Amino acid sequence: MKYANDLKDKTFYIFAFKAAWPDFLEGKTYRTHLEKRGAKLVTKFDKNTDYVVIGGKRIKGRADKIRQAKKEGIHLLHEFTFFEVVRLDLKDVKFAFTGGFHLGISGLESGPASILKNIKAKVSEIEDAKYFVIGDKRGKGKAAAIKKATALEAKGALKIMDEESYINFISKNCNYSRLDFPSLILLLRTVANPRKVDRAIQMLKTASYNIYADVSDKKVAGIVNSQSGGGYYYAPWIKKNGQYSCCDEDLDACMGLQGSICKHTLVLLLGLAKKGEIELQQAFDWAAAAMNKSPVENEDESATMILRYKGVKTGEVDWRPTETMPEDFYIF
Repeated sequence: MKYANDLKDKTFYIFAFKAAWPDFLEGKTYRTHLEKRGAKLVTKFDKNTDYVVIGGKRIKGRADKIRQAKKEGIHLLHEFTFFEVVRLDLKDVKFAFTGGFHLGISGLESGPASILKNIKAKVSEIEDAKYFVIGDKRGKGKAAAIKKATALEAKGALKIMDEESYINFISKNCNYSRLDFPSLILLLRTVANPRKVDRAIQMLKTASYNIYADVSDKKVAGIVNSQSGGGYYYAPWIKKNGQYSCCDEDLDACMGLQGSICKHTLVLLLGLAKKGEIELQQAFDWAAAAMNKSPVENEDESATMILRYKGVKTGEVDWRPTETMPEDFYIF
């Protein structure tokens, strides 16, 4: 098994780890995995510790650990960036596909190839592949392809994955230094409700949106028109520390929140990221920070955006929108 990074003699302090350990990595836990690779786990950390990993469990002292690591200038990771450190080296590894995908990744020339670009893997025929991915939807020649792949798997020639396993596999082996937009969408599905991500993409590829946004290094807020039309709109916002909320024009809480960021917040992040108004890494990191947090019961942030937008509609405020284009999202 080939890995992207040499971890021998590297020291890790890991606290509040929550994520399930993937079966494609050695060991049954992060502890046994790191030990197999010659890394060391420490019970306390200082400036000489290589990595501090703070997981998603709500445990007392979590915030203090984060502050201490930042003060010491130690490389601080959350669970998702930790997987980037331990990830497989998939350069030139070959994948074959069959069937249609719920993500819209149905064409070998566009979808899978663009997603595999991040890890420098390749699309190939079944006979040459190490991994064979079966999309959940129907597709021409799907049954015959599965039969051929099953025979090859029985000989140990390749591994078969379903669509969900493939998404999990790629997302945990992404290279953040080469993060691209298709990879961002996959990663968002690991930290936000996948159905909400799908709904946000559906909104963005169905119509153009004028997103009025206020962007800073600590907060992204804005106005997103309702998918139902009729002039209705929402005011989502999200902060670097993971706080978030969304209200409609009457300052009623968005019904789509349900304990996690809503599709309007995702439209805000994805629309701005696609247009280069925010960094791809920022869109993911902030959504990851919001994971396992409840929406903030504070209408002030949304109210500020709504008042400003009302000024735009009356001509009293000059606020230039960012326009999204449906064709930018057709492959998803």
